[in-house]
Amino acid sequence: MKKILNINKVSGVYQAVSSKSYGHRIVIASSLARAKSKVHNIDLSEDILATIDAFKCLGVKFFYNSKTRILDIDSKEIGKIKKATINVKESGSSLRFLIPILMLFEKKFIVEGSSFLMERPMDTYFNIFKKINFNKALNEANKKMYLVKGPLKGNEYIVSGQKSSQFISGMLFALPLSENDSSIIIKDELESKNYVDMTLKVLKDYGIKYDLKKNKINIPRKQKYKKRDYTVEGDYSQASFFFAAAALAGDLTIKGLNMESLQGDKEIVNILREMGVVILKDKYFIIKKAENLKALHIDIKNIPDLAPILAVLLSFSSGEGSLYNIDRLKYKESNRIISVINLINSLGGKASKEGNKIIIKGFKRLKGGKVNSYNDHRIAMAASVASLRCENSVIIEGAEHVNKSYPDFYKDLDSIVFKN
Repeated sequence: MKKILNINKVSGVYQAVSSKSYGHRIVIASSLARAKSKVHNIDLSEDILATIDAFKCLGVKFFYNSKTRILDIDSKEIGKIKKATINVKESGSSLRFLIPILMLFEKKFIVEGSSFLMERPMDTYFNIFKKINFNKALNEANKKMYLVKGPLKGNEYIVSGQKSSQFISGMLFALPLSENDSSIIIKDELESKNYVDMTLKVLKDYGIKYDLKKNKINIPRKQKYKKRDYTVEGDYSQASFFFAAAALAGDLTIKGLNMESLQGDKEIVNILREMGVVILKDKYFIIKKAENLKALHIDIKNIPDLAPILAVLLSFSSGEGSLYNIDRLKYKESNRIISVINLINSLGGKASKEGNKIIIKGFKRLKGGKVNSYNDHRIAMAASVASLRCENSVIIEGAEHVNKSYPDFYKDLDSIVFKN
C-alpha cells in the first residue's frame, strides 16, 4: 500500500493505544492461568494476534469485542493441543516468549515465521537447551523452522544480558510451572532491563513468586498463575510518534499514559525536554510546538524502538546529533541501521553511519519524496511524522506494515491533523 502525506500542522487530543509489550505479557499470563478472565483496553495488532493464535493452538479460547476492546480468555483447557505447527508470522516477541512455554508440554512443536524473523538471532536458546529441547530445520520450501520439545524441568540457566531481553522474559513465564526450582543468572549487563521489569511486574500481578538478587532470579517450582482481570496501560512506544508530531508541528494533549510506567520508551518525554520542547504534565501530557530543537547525542541501547522517530527529530534539529550504541538495530523488523539512514536521506536529509553511531545533520525543513518502509512499521510511522516539516509530499511505499503494531495509526494521525 502506498500512502501520500502532505500535512503541516497538528492539534487537539490524542488517546494513547494500549501497550503492545504489556499486551503480549498479559495474554500469556492469562493463558497460563487455566481460568476464565478478561483483558480490558487491549488493541489487537498483528503481533498480539500472533501470540493469541499460538495459544489457540494450545487449547486456549479467545473472544474479542472490538467495541469495548475487551478480550475474554478461557484457558481451562490449555494443554489440549489443537495444532502442533505454530506460525508467529513477524512477531519476535511471540517467537521468543513462546519457545520455553511450548517446552512445558510433552509434545514436539514446529514453530514457523516470516523469513526475516527466522533469521534473527536465537543463540541464547540454542546455548541453553543444547539441541535437546530446541533445534532448527528446514521445511519443504527450504524455509527455516524451529523444532521444540519438552518437558522443561527447570534448572540453573546462565544467560547473556546483552542479547534480547525477550529470552529472559520467555523463561520467566515458563519456569514457575516446571517441576524443579530454577534460577536465571544474567552474566553481564542487562540491556533493555525495563522489559524484564515489565515481565516481573506481570508475574507478580498474577501471583507468581520469585526472588531477585542483583543478577540472579530464583524461581520456585510448581506454581500457579492466579485468575484475574487486567487493564492494559497506554503505549509510550506508539505515543512517541505523536509526542514528536506535536514537537514539530503543533500543540497536542496526550491522554491514556501511566505517568509511573515501567516502559523504557517513556524516555521520549525526557529526550524531548532536553531538545527544548515544553511538555506540561498534570493528569495528561500537554506538548507545545518547538520552533528550534537542540541536537543531541542519544544512547539508544535500551530504547532501540525509538530510533526511527528520534532520527526524524534530529533531522530537524539545530546542529548535528547522533544515535549511538546502534548494534541491536540490525535485528529489528528491518536492519534499522540501513533503513533509518535511508529514511532520512530519501527525504533530503543527511545521515550516515560512523562506527557504532548514526550521525544526523539537522535542517529547518526537508524536501520530502519517496520512502521505502522496508516492511518495517516504525519506519513507516516515522516517515509519516517527518512529512510535517517537508516541503513536498512524503510517499510511503509499504505503508500497510503499520498493522504489525498499530492498525489504526493513520486514522489516529488524521484525527489530529489541523484542517482549515
